[in-house]
Amino acid sequence: MTESSTEPISGWLPSYDVAVELERALTADELRLAYQPVVNAETGNVSGMEALCRWTSPKIGDVRADVFIGAAEQHGLIRDLGVWVLHKAMVEAEAIRRTVGPLNLAVNISPHQLRDGRFVLDALDSMAAADHDPENLLLEITESSALNDAVDLAPDLEALRSTGVRVALDDFGTGSSNLTLLKQLEVDVLKLDRSFVAGLPDNELDQMLCTWLIDLAHALELTVVGEGVETAAQRDALRDRQCDELQGYLFSPAVSAAEFTPEFVRRINAG
Repeated sequence: MTESSTEPISGWLPSYDVAVELERALTADELRLAYQPVVNAETGNVSGMEALCRWTSPKIGDVRADVFIGAAEQHGLIRDLGVWVLHKAMVEAEAIRRTVGPLNLAVNISPHQLRDGRFVLDALDSMAAADHDPENLLLEITESSALNDAVDLAPDLEALRSTGVRVALDDFGTGSSNLTLLKQLEVDVLKLDRSFVAGLPDNELDQMLCTWLIDLAHALELTVVGEGVETAAQRDALRDRQCDELQGYLFSPAVSAAEFTPEFVRRINAG
């Protein structure tokens, strides 16, 4: 772990101290994963889940993901954190599948992981260790983080796609939106930023933007996921625009692997 600035990253605790605690937490089994269901927009049935990392430190309490991920990137821990998340998510996803049936697993990755040069091998090793089918894995990278590194990131992402892994561009349509990313990164999925979904169905601009983005993605033969769906009206508006999948509190917040049971899935499927 490298020395760096002690500028606070969490509002009161320097990022270096967050990183020190995170390094300890990785060996003390303090981190956990939660899974938010993704549903098929047409059927309303659960089709997948997104793994989200959580950390409650006995010293500093609940730490936001953006805080500890930022500290991990800044202080050289992102590979260790990323490998832990990938392996844990795949192992727990396989256990969930044994009880509820086939589901896709989405995992967020940091561009820092890809820049490391060892990410492809890390991902392949994690899939082999968990006996996880690459075709059931979706790796998500945010549009803003990929914007300046698309050319450098493309080879590793393409190497993973060649194994059957799919790649998603997350938070698509935000202020840094750059359509050249769709050419430089041959992605499979676009996730509409929740800021557009929040204005549905009443905001006319959001209506037009969502329609345009979904139509664009479909013209490129990409799957579209609408994020941040909180109301039935938002669900219906996205469904009417042929959005493929939906995710948000309307269906469920993220839950532990133990809570992702057949009963939990049936409850969501029943609407």
